[in-house]
Amino acid sequence: MAAIGREKRLFGALFAGLVALHLALILSARLYPFTDLPDHLAAATIARHAGEPSNHLAEYYRVDAFLKPNTAHLIFCNLAIFPSVEFANRAYFALYVIALPVSVLLALRKLGGNPRFALLSFLLVYNYNVSWGFAGFALAIPLVILFCRFFVFDERGVAGVSRVVWAALFLVLLYFVHLLAAMFCLLLLLLDLVSRPRSVARALGGIAAASLPLVVLAAAWWRSETRDYAGPGLLRFLSDYYRHAFARTFVERRWIPILDNFHLFAGAAGYAVAGLFSLGIVLPAVVLSFARRAGGRGARSAAVLPLLLGALLSCLFLPNEIPQQSVLYQRFSALLFLALIIYGGARAPERLRPSVVAAFVALALFHYALWANYFFDFNRENAGFDRAFLRPAGDGKRLAGLVYDYTFRGGPVYIHFPSYYVVWEKGAATTKITDYRFGPVRRRASANDLPGYLEWVGKRNNYDGRYRDMDYLLIRGAAPPGGFEVARTAGRWSLYERAAAPRPEND
Repeated sequence: MAAIGREKRLFGALFAGLVALHLALILSARLYPFTDLPDHLAAATIARHAGEPSNHLAEYYRVDAFLKPNTAHLIFCNLAIFPSVEFANRAYFALYVIALPVSVLLALRKLGGNPRFALLSFLLVYNYNVSWGFAGFALAIPLVILFCRFFVFDERGVAGVSRVVWAALFLVLLYFVHLLAAMFCLLLLLLDLVSRPRSVARALGGIAAASLPLVVLAAAWWRSETRDYAGPGLLRFLSDYYRHAFARTFVERRWIPILDNFHLFAGAAGYAVAGLFSLGIVLPAVVLSFARRAGGRGARSAAVLPLLLGALLSCLFLPNEIPQQSVLYQRFSALLFLALIIYGGARAPERLRPSVVAAFVALALFHYALWANYFFDFNRENAGFDRAFLRPAGDGKRLAGLVYDYTFRGGPVYIHFPSYYVVWEKGAATTKITDYRFGPVRRRASANDLPGYLEWVGKRNNYDGRYRDMDYLLIRGAAPPGGFEVARTAGRWSLYERAAAPRPEND
């Protein structure tokens, strides 16, 4: 008994220590190397500060976030308890860093599995959704695991009035965090329905009641979004996709095993490191799946199958995009690997060999060291890219971005950096936030006053002169077009100001 107590205390210290390390990394980094995050920060800044007399944001943008999905990050960053959007964003990701491993630990404890498998969840802290800056779906991942802990791994499901109410509230919460994750939880409830020997009619009634508020919210929102939309309908798009494009593009899904950590290095090195971490998750689950069942391990691991199957089906069969919304199936790779961790932990014996636990810890520390180096190098490379660098000479100035050199270690981390002008200076900038079909921030100004942003100008070299009347150009990796003169430089970044018109000569 004393030995078991020491093992539990050691595990608790290791788990808490890893959480503390990731918290320290998140809280100490000035800039996060998450691709879309600057746009999310800009949207939150506009929502928080548009209409204030000290800025002109309301002249260029309008905000419509009422009852819209995927707005949790924006709402969180606008809470009055936080002094600024950036402070709130730091708290948001600190909350996420705690929630991800803790949700896995709680799921394992619910199943009576080996909690030491939760150490492997640290290999997914900076998964595909986080490194791409999908702020909503990133937080949705631990919430999905918690939903499973309460309503999928629990044999009661959503039976009973109180459980129906709590499940309905949880699904509504997920609607505001990310609608795709909420719909995924509905899929899990249906998969769980067919995997357990219970009354189908009663279980369906509970699922229908729990899902009703989510369905009403989603239907009302979808109707409002499509009212002014002139593109192809969703059903027509999906029909064409599965008939003509799905089989042809299925081979692209071969990258799923390495999506969650390949950003660490460019090229083959990134793929190899990501493959190593994925193997560290897959191998224990595979070995334990062939191990002889003892006690209740087979039954408790069966409870994970809805999550495992749902994530696998999403990875294999969801499209890459729908009209004006991209990157869909890739988001579920993290949930697939988390399901494997929970499955392996549910099948594992109560005590693991010390060498196995040591291997888990070594992998987690190696993963942390590589990501800490990634964060530090990123911030070192952009040491001069700060508020003072972007500060304009006058009030109401507009900024456009031409980010030709847009990669860091092979990833397109810099494409949305012009949005920091919105965040830091509360000024109008060319940004993609006004072009997302499902985004809460819309364009108010005309395209002449605020041109569309060419986020892939470095890949397509498609600049067409649209920024000639902008006040500033933020450029990385190229010379400016005519009519601009350098204001200042910081590393590979250059800020150019529109040259003053020549004065006419006196007669």
